Amino acid sequence: MARTILVPFDGSPHARAGLEYAFETYPDAAVTVLHVVERTGELGFDDQALEAWLERVDAARADAQDVLERAEAIAAQRDRPLETALWVGRPTTAILAYTTEADVDHVVIGSRGTGDADGHLGSVADAVVHRSPVLVTVVR
Repeated sequence: MARTILVPFDGSPHARAGLEYAFETYPDAAVTVLHVVERTGELGFDDQALEAWLERVDAARADAQDVLERAEAIAAQRDRPLETALWVGRPTTAILAYTTEADVDHVVIGSRGTGDADGHLGSVADAVVHRSPVLVTVVR
């Protein structure tokens, strides 16, 4: 049985289903939610560009906090402890790096995220399935 479960979480319905699946299927495992914020763009060279970049960073920080709070609410409803992690970068790269660095036993990932088209395995889930060094469960 898995001891440490990683659930990549972007707040999408499939990510929620993945988190709920992890709690139901692994009642004794430590569960960590990882939210990955993609870079907000390049920093400009003048005050106006700097101000626009800082606004994007602040918005990304607020959105990330909201996403993590939604995951914590799911855990609270189930009376389960939950670790959260927030990384900046490309989602696939961050998920795979976190899996290795945090000594994760199992990844439970939603089949699609917020940016993926309906009906098929999303690009991040597909890449994680094919490149993960640990067991991956995909949840619809």
